[in-house]
Amino acid sequence: MGAVAFLDDVTAQCLGWPAIWAAWAPVTPYGRARKAAAGPFLPGEETAWEKALSQLRGDLEGVSDETLARVREHLRELPDVSDILAALRHPGYVLTAAAALALKTF
Repeated sequence: MGAVAFLDDVTAQCLGWPAIWAAWAPVTPYGRARKAAAGPFLPGEETAWEKALSQLRGDLEGVSDETLARVREHLRELPDVSDILAALRHPGYVLTAAAALALKTF
């Protein structure tokens, strides 16, 4: 059985959901994975929703546009080390110079 969309296309367009969703555009593979895993708040999760909104408000008030742009640029430069970290869990894995440099850069 397939997943049911959270919003139908007409409702999403009326709410401006594509623009809202695009505004939350992670720049790292980790952020993109988190965004892909994010789901809607459901009935009964109002406290979690309010907490998330409060956190977002605080983040928006505490960070200037210039700082946000600078941080996003630095995040774009981070290498994706998820495969290296996974490989490190395997006994006998030999860390290559390139992998070590990626970890150091990260």
